[in-house]
Amino acid sequence: MNNDLLIDNLNAIGNEYNVQEIRGLADLLSKGQIEPETVRNTAKAWVTSTMEPAEKVPFAHVLSMMNFMETRTIWSRDELTEAFDKAVALSGAIFGDEPGTRHWKDKIVAVVDLDEVAVTAEAIAFFTATEARIVEVHGQPEKRALIADGYRAGPAGDH
Repeated sequence: MNNDLLIDNLNAIGNEYNVQEIRGLADLLSKGQIEPETVRNTAKAWVTSTMEPAEKVPFAHVLSMMNFMETRTIWSRDELTEAFDKAVALSGAIFGDEPGTRHWKDKIVAVVDLDEVAVTAEAIAFFTATEARIVEVHGQPEKRALIADGYRAGPAGDH
């Protein structure tokens, strides 16, 4: 993660919301006194604190900005990894693989809940450089199937 860009963004967010704590994190980061992960953990702590919801907005903005800088999505790498690992495991079950033996580079076919579709599709794109097709699942309106060629068959794959 580019620290200079992170510092600039922290200062911009701190100024926009007039939050001294965020500007303070930018100052500590610029002096090398903390690491970017400390900024992320501090923002997470504020977002999950007992503050009023409106007071949490600047810190949520910091987290979203950091996620985007790292993954080019609104999700963190951990969230993308969790969704991708689940999609790979679900694919293994569909293809009849022994649990835990599906290779992450293989074709992906995963049926997920509606609220998991966006992060799962983004995770597939992030890790495989392929786009998942999203299709309805007959008789299960609360589910969608995501189908992707997988890394091996995609543009970045083993050719």
